[in-house]
Amino acid sequence: MLCVAVMLSVMVMGAGAAFSDQDKIENTEAVDACSALNIIGGYPDGSYKPEGNIKRSEICKMICVALNGGEEPTLGTPATPTFSDVRNTPNAAWAEKYIESCVSQGIVSGVGGGRFSPNGNVTGSQLAKMLLVCLGFDSDIEGYTGNAWDMNVNVRATQKGLYKGLEGLDVSAALTRDTAAQMVWNALQAGEVKYEYTWVGGDATKVTAVDKLDNANNPITLLKDKYNATIVDEGILTTVEQDSKGTYNVKTDATAGTYTKVEKDYSDLMGQKVDVMVKDDDHSKVYGIYANEDSKVIATGVVGDLDPVTGDSEKIKLDSTEYKIDTGAKVYHFNKTADAGTLISLAKTHSGVQDAYSIKLIDNDGNGKIDRAVVTPFAVAEVTYVGTSSMTFQAVNGFATIGNKDVDDVTAYDGIAEDDWVIVYADSDTVDGNYNVEKATVVTGEVTGTRNNGTEGLIDGTWYTSLVSGKTFNVGDTVDVVTVGKYAFNIEISDTTATSADVLYVDGLEIKTGLNAGLNAKLYFTDGTSKEALISKIDNVKLITSGTAAKGECLLNSSTSGTFGDKGSTINESDLKTMIEDKVFTFSVDGDKYEIKTISDTNKAGFKGQDTVASYADKTLTLSNKGTAKIADDAVIFVEGADDTKVVSGATVNAWGKDSISFTAANSIVLYSESNGFKYVQVGSLKLATGNIPDASGDTAYGYVTADPYLIKEDGTNYIQYTLWTADGEKVVREKTSDVHANKGDFISYNVGDGTTIKTVKVGDDANLFAGAVTAYAGGEDINMVQADNDAISSFADKMADDATVVYVNTADTKGVDGGKIRTASKDSNDKYIANVMYKLDSENKVEVLFVDVNNDLEAVDNPVVADDKKAVEDAVSALKSAVTTGSANGTAEKPYTKTVTNTDGKSLDLITFSANGTTVSASIVEDTATKITSVKYADGKLTATSTENMVDGSVKLAITIANNNATATVYVNVTLN
Repeated sequence: MLCVAVMLSVMVMGAGAAFSDQDKIENTEAVDACSALNIIGGYPDGSYKPEGNIKRSEICKMICVALNGGEEPTLGTPATPTFSDVRNTPNAAWAEKYIESCVSQGIVSGVGGGRFSPNGNVTGSQLAKMLLVCLGFDSDIEGYTGNAWDMNVNVRATQKGLYKGLEGLDVSAALTRDTAAQMVWNALQAGEVKYEYTWVGGDATKVTAVDKLDNANNPITLLKDKYNATIVDEGILTTVEQDSKGTYNVKTDATAGTYTKVEKDYSDLMGQKVDVMVKDDDHSKVYGIYANEDSKVIATGVVGDLDPVTGDSEKIKLDSTEYKIDTGAKVYHFNKTADAGTLISLAKTHSGVQDAYSIKLIDNDGNGKIDRAVVTPFAVAEVTYVGTSSMTFQAVNGFATIGNKDVDDVTAYDGIAEDDWVIVYADSDTVDGNYNVEKATVVTGEVTGTRNNGTEGLIDGTWYTSLVSGKTFNVGDTVDVVTVGKYAFNIEISDTTATSADVLYVDGLEIKTGLNAGLNAKLYFTDGTSKEALISKIDNVKLITSGTAAKGECLLNSSTSGTFGDKGSTINESDLKTMIEDKVFTFSVDGDKYEIKTISDTNKAGFKGQDTVASYADKTLTLSNKGTAKIADDAVIFVEGADDTKVVSGATVNAWGKDSISFTAANSIVLYSESNGFKYVQVGSLKLATGNIPDASGDTAYGYVTADPYLIKEDGTNYIQYTLWTADGEKVVREKTSDVHANKGDFISYNVGDGTTIKTVKVGDDANLFAGAVTAYAGGEDINMVQADNDAISSFADKMADDATVVYVNTADTKGVDGGKIRTASKDSNDKYIANVMYKLDSENKVEVLFVDVNNDLEAVDNPVVADDKKAVEDAVSALKSAVTTGSANGTAEKPYTKTVTNTDGKSLDLITFSANGTTVSASIVEDTATKITSVKYADGKLTATSTENMVDGSVKLAITIANNNATATVYVNVTLN
């Protein structure tokens, strides 16, 4: 359970990683310390690459910066370079000043032949020699030159602790960046030396390296000398709190153990004895915090795996492994200073949500015994609301309540949404002081085994333990399980694998004898098909046609005796009909025979629940036992009435209208899902108590008939099929009748029925649809209209309804148009308005429905136009077509003509040149993709675009209207600027 424990702590504690590949770093303290001291850095991609080899040039820079207290030193280079392969080597020239400085101090030397090999590797012995010189050792005095140099270096390096923590290191092999950081960190903590010279007689002088001491006779470390930094042997880290500036306040249980303005989150050391590196003895200048060498995390896991060892109060087990504990070892909650009892007590008494808490067992004094444990409490909750200012959590277990929280008080993952399952850490248990929220894992699968009365369930080879009272596992269920590690916090039947395909409906049946003896039934399936087939098993009871029934069998007979499925039992056709006819079942197939099972609380085809149905009214089913249920539009429903048995969609049932319909409950069985507290029927059967299957009854809709209606027949029923253009596009519908009620070109109203079979088709005035002319419209709700062929200016409608339906049509070609524009009507030669719309008003005389002719002339209405006027318009349109590219386009909004124009990047541009032949030409912008064109006008034979700023490449769709008195035409052209 280690991975679970780590997962639970990431958000609460913070990752604390200085580098993107922090998990690859073995010498974490050394790398972190050297990074904090500005000795080492990472790569541009945020990584440290600890496994990479350290280069000679890199180590020279590290040493120069360290000897200058972490600051970039001011260094120069000689006029003539010391080495031939540094200044003129592109990837090494940057390091010349550091190399020259180290050479001049005797820290490093070349490799011979006037070369330094800046990109060469560094061995452990070579780096040790450099660091010893930094500490004050003289290479000549100590014998760090000559044939035995490496032996002398390694002896002294071991004495000074440069190889501490690197036991087994091959000092002759190339160093990794990880290992180099450890050696540098060891050197920083080592004491500096100086030489004392003692005369021993004659010309002889004794030279001795001795430690440098401060005024209190304490060794002066390189860290103290160069950084004025000290490492304090501190107490146990108890609290980490983020401040308003993004830094941290850290507390330990030592007397002076409070540190501020800490740059990094060190909460992963919670409960451990730590060393703190500070500058100038100032607790607000923290270089780093590290686990004390005596402090070790012995084990991690979850509290549920914690057990006492029988008969031994000084041992516990975690995940079956025994550990020694100090007498009185205490448990602490994350970021809490007060203990939560003893570890041995927790091992004996943990329960409920506590079992899923992560736990860390710590030895802080190096005696191999656990003296402290840190656990991280949390709750599991469902997100019930996410808003811009707050979100609400309904806890399943853990906290008594969480409730609604301001978003400013919650630290959550991106994309948090309603119905998510989450792990919530209380604000008092987190570093940032907010409620920390991370997404819980939801496991979906079939329960293949249970134990401990169903509190444990086996899914895909993993056992999960329910921690919530009343939530248990049942074999065979496909479930969604909210998990934290191996613990379950919510168990629900999964809708993701529920399928109506596993359900059939049994209609008529009979017992047959002879060649195909058995129980023959008419079966309906959810895909709408039906067939006659044999049923071989009912609820695992095998149906036999001869002999004597054994246990688990029943003989088909002319009489019924015994209990169905018992030894010697028989059943007749009449009782079989009562048992299974006109009902739904789940099924499986054995060859060409069907095995069926009764729908029940233990057989729900993967759905949330099941019940029988008493009645229907207004899209709602009244269940016999479990309240009410909605019907999903895509549900599959087997419906039986006096006239027929059908397989229909939920949408069809929902279209039955508001009238109440009663059912035979025993034969009306449904399976449902649940969402937000509502039940939604997904599959089932409805047997009407009386009468035929009702026709659908829906809202009134409006359409334009674009094709000649015709008679069709389906299942012996006559229908008239219509092709309509509506606000939702083209629809092919049918009316159950043999009479045509509307013709091509008619505007109609109709009852939508079930969406396919419509009712009550009405035309024109009968549909309250009238021809009109728009006299003023500028967008929005304001509109003025008059009746067609009426020269009166007084309007009869001046507002559009809020939910007005607008449909665009081309009555000249009797077809629908995807989009268009409401335009003011033209007038004929007698100054009368020409109808350009069909309209319907609501009870407030607002326009509720508007059919708009894109040609601005309803062909269905007699609109006289002077022939000469029309000819002039046609000639102008022809001239326009000659000036553009037509191809297969027809100049409509859907298939506009095209024109490519060279963009001069100015504020005015001629787009199309053509003769208007005395007509009036206007143009409007329908669509614009970034050209910045603001208007288009026709003058002097040219259509010219203007803009308030320089035009840019792109395309603009224009609606060019050519008018001459009462005759008008609109041509669409897509102009491309490049």
